[in-house]
Amino acid sequence: MKRYISPLLLMVFHSFSLSAQDLPVSLKALKSFSINHADTASIDSSGNSLFSSNGINYLAPVIARINRPDSLNRQNLFQAALEMAFINEYKMSLRYEKMGYDSMPREAYREADLYVDTMKTVSFENAARYIISRARRERIVMINEVPYKPQHRVFVASLLDSLYQQGFRYLAMEIIGNGRGEVISKISMLNGWKAAEPISGELIRMAIGLGFKVIPYEDQTPGKYTPTGRAAMEAQKIADIIRKDSSARILVLSGITSSIEKALGDQNWPMAYQLKRFTGHDPLTIDQTELTEGSNFEYGRYFYEKLADRIQLKEAMIAFRKDNPVSLLENDHYDLQVIHPRSGSIRNRPSWIGMNNNRKEFAIRPTERNMFMVQGYYTNEYSEESLPFLIPADQTISADTDGYYYLYLNPGKYTLVYRDMNYQILSIKEITVM
Repeated sequence: MKRYISPLLLMVFHSFSLSAQDLPVSLKALKSFSINHADTASIDSSGNSLFSSNGINYLAPVIARINRPDSLNRQNLFQAALEMAFINEYKMSLRYEKMGYDSMPREAYREADLYVDTMKTVSFENAARYIISRARRERIVMINEVPYKPQHRVFVASLLDSLYQQGFRYLAMEIIGNGRGEVISKISMLNGWKAAEPISGELIRMAIGLGFKVIPYEDQTPGKYTPTGRAAMEAQKIADIIRKDSSARILVLSGITSSIEKALGDQNWPMAYQLKRFTGHDPLTIDQTELTEGSNFEYGRYFYEKLADRIQLKEAMIAFRKDNPVSLLENDHYDLQVIHPRSGSIRNRPSWIGMNNNRKEFAIRPTERNMFMVQGYYTNEYSEESLPFLIPADQTISADTDGYYYLYLNPGKYTLVYRDMNYQILSIKEITVM
């Protein structure tokens, strides 16, 4: 199979825009309202419209984006998709991603159709069980993610308890924006704008609750180093953990290319490749970004859709041929490749929002006039002073067909915050999820 411009080597973007007709109902309403009533936030390349000295405003970057459709370009495609992931508009994230891919020659689409026909020789095994089995003999497990696809972090969360029982005590995360490498003890906007997505917060809370030391490792000096130099700086932070704790076993949640364990030329040495050189330990590397909804390049996106039509997976799987795990896209950059099922829909939310059925569905009646958004904060984290800086356990702007909003929350006590389209608080309510 010929690989058509993998994002690991090159991704080609083009400018695009979305009309009001392309938006879901909730965002159409927000756009209409904001044109006449709300202050439009400015758009920048760093995502700072989400954060200000007053705290987090999850609607500000969304309002700015939908009122400036001409602002989408190769520099902020990722940012636009993540802005939608913040408010759990997952389909919009995928739409921004898809529209950013360059088209392929017709022969590539035909080849994908033919290649799917060869799946008759492939068997599948539950991905989480297989990874846990392999991890028993590993010191370092690296799995990548796309920051605007929370489904990837939901899968990682499904591994945490078993890995902890096996002796893993460190979770290193690239998306946390604390370059000092300090152990994370609290969830707030201080963790960085990429980690402000609610499922990210839930993953971190779960890891801390189990006993993991959660450590950031992303290099925070963009432009100062070459890609190889930046990867070396990040690999060194992971290697330092082993240097200080000779028995350390580490789970690393990385960006798309950081988990590549092969050199991609003389000038491109990914982090996993350098980590092996620094520590002498060959990490178990896992890709979960190519065979997932949207993939991360056009051939992968199209192939995944055809594959999902054929095999209709209900859970994350790994493909095997003759008892050996294989990449269906013939990508030898990783040891394993996870194939995710399509996201279903539940209460107008993506089906994975329940985080492996650990979170409970909670119905919220829109009792407030002009109510547009509802957020659920852990009561033990909440105070009036800290609220602007907190990461909610869950939030949504999308009511179900019955008019109710549905949050998905772990059992416990929560403070619900009801907001309007200006992100102003309408009311606050205390609840207990059983």
